[in-house]
Amino acid sequence: MSSPNLKFRRELMLFRYHARKFFHIKYQYLASFRKVQIGKSSVHIICVRKKEYLRATIRCVNSIWLHNPEMKVVIYIDTNLSIYRDLLMRKLHRSDRVTLVVTDDFESWQELKLRVILDCLGECDFFSDADLYWNGPLPKSQKGFYFAAEESLLNREPYFSIIKASGINLKNNCFMANSSFISLGRGLDRSEFKSEVEFYFRQLRATVTKDVYEVGIRNKILRLSEQIALSLAINSRLSVFEQLKSTDKPMDGGIAESYYLGTTKGWD
Repeated sequence: MSSPNLKFRRELMLFRYHARKFFHIKYQYLASFRKVQIGKSSVHIICVRKKEYLRATIRCVNSIWLHNPEMKVVIYIDTNLSIYRDLLMRKLHRSDRVTLVVTDDFESWQELKLRVILDCLGECDFFSDADLYWNGPLPKSQKGFYFAAEESLLNREPYFSIIKASGINLKNNCFMANSSFISLGRGLDRSEFKSEVEFYFRQLRATVTKDVYEVGIRNKILRLSEQIALSLAINSRLSVFEQLKSTDKPMDGGIAESYYLGTTKGWD
């Protein structure tokens, strides 16, 4: 193939790519404005520390409205990112359905995430990580949801040793539950669940911050501490929880796709 023809084909491919992207964004924008009544359910999202999460939050929220135009959204931002609140609101297609909560009252984003899940979610509400992109409607069920089941925690290092050292007993077939998406549903004893998750969270972080652990292990457990704590509590209550996806890979075309922004960037 001659060089001019190859160049033309590449340019044509790029044109088609950008055209599809442009019309998808326009369709998403128009579809999210369908005249529907505001529903009772809300999606809660945290957007803190890194400016990159602003763009992720915009993509996430607008994709939710494409399939769930009735949905309300609550976004938790810190003072560092609150200076961009006007930009954020302009980019969101249905800003009339958004509540912004500015908070700095947290020691880590893991703590804030747990607080939102345990204290702020109603029976019909959902938590979504900012770096999820939604390709379908949010689930409707009396049960709670977690995103997907991951690897077993039994004999899986360093998780198994840290959990054991924290004085926590692992049940048979206990697995890591991906907490990118969480809802608590109606069949859950919330007070008991909250106490258990908070206990696991405190124990894990207290154990791993001891000097006997290497920095790499310490950082890994601290970064995943809220996920591990939720996983342990969910494993004890599988009758009242369902998984949203049977398997998950980055950008896999499923009902919700995660591009794992924090993990791929190496952020704690």
